[in-house]
Amino acid sequence: MDNQDLHKHLAVLELKPGASLEEIKASYRELVHIWHPDRFHGNPNLQQRTHLKLQQVNESYEVLKDYCEHNGH
Repeated sequence: MDNQDLHKHLAVLELKPGASLEEIKASYRELVHIWHPDRFHGNPNLQQRTHLKLQQVNESYEVLKDYCEHNGH
């Protein structure tokens, strides 16, 4: 993964370069809570937007978690 991809995923999780695995996990849990579509069950438009945001959060979490585990961070 190049630095641009790494920074993109860090930005999605609202983290700075050098974030630890614990910080990544904490940010992920917080963002999942904030962006969970069930919180917006009365508004289909917001529910769809949050679903897309949650997909980005999940993807970035998996990428960064794997990166940390393979690079000893």
